[in-house]
Amino acid sequence: MANARWDFPELDGGQKQGYTNSGIETFKGTELLDNLAREICQNSLDAKDPDSCEPVTVEFKLATITKEEHPFLREYSEYLKGGKSFWQDKNDKRVMQFLDRAEKVIAENQIKVLSASDYNTTGLIGSDCGMMESSIWSALVNSDGISDKSEDAGGSYGIGKNAPFACSDLSLVFYNTYAKDNKKAMEGVARAATLMNDKKDLTQAIGHYRSDEHYKPITEDIACPIRDMFARKKYGTDIIIVGCNSFIEKNSDWQDKLVQAVLHHFLLAIKEKKLIVKVETDVINNETLPVLIEKYKNVNTNSFLTSNFYETLTSPEGGVIYKTIIDENDLEIYLKSKPDYKRKIAKFRSSGMLVWEHGKRTYQNFTAVVIVRGKNLNEILRKTEPPKHNIWDAKRIEDKEEAKQAQKYIEQIDNEILFSISNIYSEEISDSVDSGVGEFLPDDLSNLSENKPGTDKLKPVIKIVEKPKLQKIFMNENIDVAGTDEGKEIHDESLINNSSDSAYRFPEYKPKNKVERYNDPDENKSKGISPQNGTKKLTTYPNIKYQRITAVSQDVGLYKIILCPTEDCNSLYIAFSAIGEGDSNDKIIVEKYTLDKQTTPCNNTKIGPIVIEKDEAKEIFVTFENKEKMLINMDIMEEVE
Repeated sequence: MANARWDFPELDGGQKQGYTNSGIETFKGTELLDNLAREICQNSLDAKDPDSCEPVTVEFKLATITKEEHPFLREYSEYLKGGKSFWQDKNDKRVMQFLDRAEKVIAENQIKVLSASDYNTTGLIGSDCGMMESSIWSALVNSDGISDKSEDAGGSYGIGKNAPFACSDLSLVFYNTYAKDNKKAMEGVARAATLMNDKKDLTQAIGHYRSDEHYKPITEDIACPIRDMFARKKYGTDIIIVGCNSFIEKNSDWQDKLVQAVLHHFLLAIKEKKLIVKVETDVINNETLPVLIEKYKNVNTNSFLTSNFYETLTSPEGGVIYKTIIDENDLEIYLKSKPDYKRKIAKFRSSGMLVWEHGKRTYQNFTAVVIVRGKNLNEILRKTEPPKHNIWDAKRIEDKEEAKQAQKYIEQIDNEILFSISNIYSEEISDSVDSGVGEFLPDDLSNLSENKPGTDKLKPVIKIVEKPKLQKIFMNENIDVAGTDEGKEIHDESLINNSSDSAYRFPEYKPKNKVERYNDPDENKSKGISPQNGTKKLTTYPNIKYQRITAVSQDVGLYKIILCPTEDCNSLYIAFSAIGEGDSNDKIIVEKYTLDKQTTPCNNTKIGPIVIEKDEAKEIFVTFENKEKMLINMDIMEEVE
């Protein structure tokens, strides 16, 4: 009769391995609970039973076991002691810290076990396959970096399974399943370091607690107390983290944190009834969602953002915006604005898990939720995601043409988001220029996000530099004149003073066409010209404290302008031209412009009239007829009567 035992393969001349596993290290740190929630719930969603109409359910529970009750702990302890005798004079602190911590935990009377059990899933099919055969069971339990998931699944690297190990002081996880092939199986995996067996032979770092016959998992006919703890009657899988004592000690409020993590990362899946999560007695489903979001709303930044995303999903301003990237309506955009919103954009794929979120300070306080619905678009974007599935980076695709196409789709999505936002929102940034100087910094011309992967191309910083404005207004018998020295757009890396700070000294102006007068003896007898009614418009050039124009999306000809004058302007106009070779200026047509949330058709080379108060920062969005890359010159003037 077969028995359960530890199997650490002998090193047999191979390389010694310390306690360093890049896969596990990827998931450690302050976001450990977030990583655990993301990986476990996403794996369960990927294993959805196609024959079940019920949502996937994941249950997290904490239990306690002792070494006396479970033989696998006593046997594992002997391997750890052997490893310690080998490593103690090797001056490897990481290995010794792991071995000391593991021995201490096993010696305790209360060994913490955190389990995550899913239902309405297929379970891990193929547990009876041989070592040379491929199966879902083998990819999870007996492989590294191998994924056996469908193209539309959330995960794709086979690395996410390392997240539970990051929570264990023993670096030990058990897998238990009752799969739709009607097979039940359990196996423990330890991702430790080179240890030493009872024969004094060095071992490989990864060991398995399984049947002692033919590398098979533990089945129902083999005595195993921990398997009996998790005997299943329904299809699904248990992920059992053994020895999570330090994890629980550091996170005494782990239940609340786990609920918050699930709400944040799986908001869409829960709202759309694809997922239900139970954390001890707390139930997270579509019905409890609004209550739990309100409960944790002000606990931390993520929870506050979750409430913003939920409000945006449930009551978007103007309804859902549908866009087409590859297939018809394969992208959905939800927008909403409130004074306390943080200018955040949340991006989801069809699985319902939040892929990534980032800020965009171009517009007023808004929240945007973006959902990729199309199967083809989902498949391409999945390939651009790293093991954590927390960003879209086309450089991760090795095929150059495929990467180029993926980058095009990512940029197209970003442009659609920006264009949708700009059509609805425009903002007066600040009543006080000095208190909001950060808002005047230009946004990245090509990237939507603050941490989006770059393109390795250096781009010039374009600054509008304005020379001091000299109003040259005088009057004689023949003419009224208003003139100025015009500034122009230049490439410059240094900080350039604006007109209000400049030490420029105004030259003395002398009119050229002054009319000489002479004494006319009959002057007093002349009737002269009679005064008439009416007004005359003069063109002047106001002093501008800040002015900047940046491209929001050159593909659609959309630019953002920020103006801040040092005087009240009641009738301001802006004329536009594109700077060409030899500083030549070609006038460009404005299709429309948006100011104070009002969009005005234009079809002219200038916009206005615009009213701006002294020291008020005004934001204007302009869409040009020309959709090519341009260096823009702005001629800012005011008409006064």
